[in-house]
Amino acid sequence: KKLSDDLAWQSSLATSALNAAIEVRGAVKSSRTASRAKTAALSAAKKAQEICITLDRSTPSEEIQLAQANASKTQSQAIHAAVVEYEANIAKKRAAVSLAHDIQCWNLHRKKCIFDSCYEMALLQNNICHKTANMWENLRDGLIESSNISFEDINQNFHSINMVGIPE
Repeated sequence: KKLSDDLAWQSSLATSALNAAIEVRGAVKSSRTASRAKTAALSAAKKAQEICITLDRSTPSEEIQLAQANASKTQSQAIHAAVVEYEANIAKKRAAVSLAHDIQCWNLHRKKCIFDSCYEMALLQNNICHKTANMWENLRDGLIESSNISFEDINQNFHSINMVGIPE
């Protein structure tokens, strides 16, 4: 029963560790994607700003307003991308810290289980050693006591028993 419980616990632990690792991997991918999106948005905002700067007074006002609106829009997108990247990095850090904490707890629990198992085995071995020592003492005492009996006593007791093994 205990072995099957231990195996079930180990299986559950492995599944949880796998799911946590997959979560961390997903957070890392999201963080990378957000970082690339931020870089692209900043580049687009910079390009739109440069276009606004290159326009001169001879450019029609509609075109200037359109360029300024485009620059403002890309700037907002760059800010949004920076916020998304920040949140993705926070999620990545949380997932990694959570996985590290879980692994630490799992290791402590596993070490406790191993210690308990070793302690139980040591107690069992201690018991067996005491019983074995007692049996050796009993055997030794039996041999010593039997050495005090003379050969004639043994021979006399042997002849008082018939062949079937029942005393006469």
